[in-house]
Formats: sequence, C-alpha cells, structure tokens
Amino acid sequence: MTPLSSVDHSVVRAKSLLYGLEFVNGFRRVVFWSLILLYFLSLGHSLVKVTTLFAISSIVLIVCEFPTGAFADEYGRKKSVLISFFLLFVSFLGFFLFENFWVLASFFFLQDIAWTFQSGATTAWIVDVLRIGNHQKKIVTVFSWFYFFEKVGGVLGGIGGFFLAKSGLEYVWLFVAILNLGMFVLLWKWMDENA
Repeated sequence: MTPLSSVDHSVVRAKSLLYGLEFVNGFRRVVFWSLILLYFLSLGHSLVKVTTLFAISSIVLIVCEFPTGAFADEYGRKKSVLISFFLLFVSFLGFFLFENFWVLASFFFLQDIAWTFQSGATTAWIVDVLRIGNHQKKIVTVFSWFYFFEKVGGVLGGIGGFFLAKSGLEYVWLFVAILNLGMFVLLWKWMDENA
C-alpha cells in the first residue's frame, strides 16, 4: 500500500472541505427556513412585517450577487468563502442575542449578503483546485457528492432543528452560529489559496 502523494492529499482535503461546507449549508438552510417565521412570530412581530422582510430579502440577494461575485474573482475565492462563513456566524449570533425587529432584520439581510459571497465562489474554487474544468464526468461526480452532502445536512437540519427548538428557538440560532464559526476555522486553516 503506497502512501497518498501530496497531490492526492490536497484533492482529498479539498473535496472534504467542499462536502463539509455543503453539509453545513444544507443544515443551515433547512433550519433557517423551517423556523425563522415561527421565531419572529414567537417574539411578537407582525406577520406582515416578517413576510415583507422575506420579500425584500430576495431583492437583497439579487442585488448583492453581482458585486460579491466580482469580489471573489478579484480578491480570491477563499477570501470570499471565508467572509461568507464569518458573516453567517455573526448573523446567526445576532438572531440569538437580539429580539428587536429592525435589529433582527439587519441580521437577516446580513445572512443574505453572506450567502452571496459564497454562491458561485465555492463551485468555481473546487473546479479550479481539482483542475477538472475540461472533464465533464469528473465535474458531475464532484457535484453529485456536493448535492448529496447538502441534502444530508438538510435532513439532519430538520431533525436537529426540531430537537434544538424544543429547548428554545433562540438556541437553534446559537448552534447554527457555532457551526458556521467552526466551518470558518476549518476553511481558514485548510482551504487551498491557489484559486
């Protein structure tokens, strides 16, 4: 049995990071969209204000997608993904710490902006790191696993969110904040810079 070469090791590490971050993203998405409306209503905020916030959130996502994509191209995909996970940590910590509607709305928009730093940058990063841009079969394999781990994260997010919510909805946000901070640290330490 021969030891893995340094190239094989970096490929395994890159794929592990990709699948890990997609697991976290899947977990976060399901927990967030399953519980955020209930959380706002449990704090006594108006249904009209909350659903208006959701609508404005879609506009924020569209508007921020372009400059954050340009940021990733100009300053690096690793920086963009790191910013994303750090801002997700801050936004979910804000959901845990505050109850005022306008403060929560600002953290809601912050998590939208955080996501735009990651969307596209992650997929471009893995294609560059693995050098598979011209290999359709390899791309399909990597992204099949990518979506598998995202869906597993979503399923566990639904189950975990249920049990976390039993102890108080605010603790769900603390858990998700810590999960994003953990992913930030792993990516900061292990994500390759060369893309």
